[in-house]
Amino acid sequence: MENYKGKSLADTVSSAGSMFLFLLFSVCMLVIIVTASFTYSKISNNFNSTFNTSAVIRYVSNRMRSADSVEVTDDGIILYSDGISVLIWCDNGEIFERSFSGDVPKASGGDKIFEADRLEVIEKDGVYEITVQKGEDIRTALLRGEWGL
Repeated sequence: MENYKGKSLADTVSSAGSMFLFLLFSVCMLVIIVTASFTYSKISNNFNSTFNTSAVIRYVSNRMRSADSVEVTDDGIILYSDGISVLIWCDNGEIFERSFSGDVPKASGGDKIFEADRLEVIEKDGVYEITVQKGEDIRTALLRGEWGL
């Protein structure tokens, strides 16, 4: 069984089989790379979301600890310290902060400090519950309000 160029049919089948195995290997590697890419993307997004909500809780709780007194209002929280007050609130998926002295301003303007869908601070018997939500990630921390005593 001689072929046109002097190669046998077995050589042709062997070459075709080798190319098929290489193609199969390439497709498997492509599937693995795409799957790993999606997995990494999801892990990265979850990490960023978790970091962001944890950072908001740490920031707000540290600001509350450094204040002389804290007032929870409908607009957000007001931190009083040495004649300068700070209003922290959440609006349109962002957390803002505004320093002021004198009358409490409206929760508008200010500096954007974080992205979050919800910031909620509830005071109950001297304990503050700070809840932050970004997407599906919700973090809550309790803070005892013993500062300034």
